Amino acid sequence: MRLETERLLIRDFVPEDWESVHQYACNESVCRYTMWGPNTEQQTKDYIAQVIAAQTQAPRQAYEFAVVLREEGRLIGGCGIGLNAPNGEIGYCFHPGYWGCGYATEAAKAMLLLSISSFVFNYFQAVFSNVLANP
Repeated sequence: MRLETERLLIRDFVPEDWESVHQYACNESVCRYTMWGPNTEQQTKDYIAQVIAAQTQAPRQAYEFAVVLREEGRLIGGCGIGLNAPNGEIGYCFHPGYWGCGYATEAAKAMLLLSISSFVFNYFQAVFSNVLANP
């Protein structure tokens, strides 16, 4: 799957993405409030293998995408849609060097539009935690 926004290419992960993902998945500040990480190299490789395997499921149950800067071709994070029928969940994670630039908002909007056009959910719920520090 492949989506484009004004500044981003949102696409399925490929095996070679593990190194770019690991640059943020091993970062303590990125993982501080997650249920995973910081990752070892093997954990990041395993995650990418799991995500790629999920791409071939029929019907597909997991939608995890690489977020790439269109102009530079640089992978800067990931986003996805959780299919928790009858409800939907959108998530994202970015390299801290790209926080505060509006990329997460742009990716989340693309995920919401994809969800509305492709899936049937009763509702989406947004959860905000004030303990998160994203400059």
